Amino acid sequence: MRFGELLQEIRVSKRISLRELSQKVKLSAAYLSDIERGLRKPPSIQLILKIAQALETDPEPLLRAALQERDVLELPLNQNFVRTEAALALARRWEHLSEETLKTITALLEQQSEED
Repeated sequence: MRFGELLQEIRVSKRISLRELSQKVKLSAAYLSDIERGLRKPPSIQLILKIAQALETDPEPLLRAALQERDVLELPLNQNFVRTEAALALARRWEHLSEETLKTITALLEQQSEED
C-alpha cells in the first residue's frame, strides 16, 4: 500500500479530518491531501513521526510505507558528531554487512529502545 493511501486509511479510521490533522501538525490541508493522493512523496521521518503522534498511532507502518515508496532512508543527525559518525560508518559498510550482522545490530537497537 502506498504511503498516502495508508495515511488516509489511518486518518479516516481515527475519524480525523484533513483540516484537523493539518492544524495538529501545522501543515496545510492541501499539502496533506497531496500526500494522500500520491501527488507528493512521503515526508521526512520527523514529519511522519509528528503525524503519527497527532493520529495517536504507531509510526512504524507509516515509516515502512515511506521507505518502500522512496527506497531511501533519511536520518536526522541534528549536527551531532557521534550520530553523524555512526550513520557514516553504517553507510560505508552497508553493502558488505552480512544478514547475521544486520540481525545483531537490529537486536541491539531494539534492546536499547526497550531500555529507553
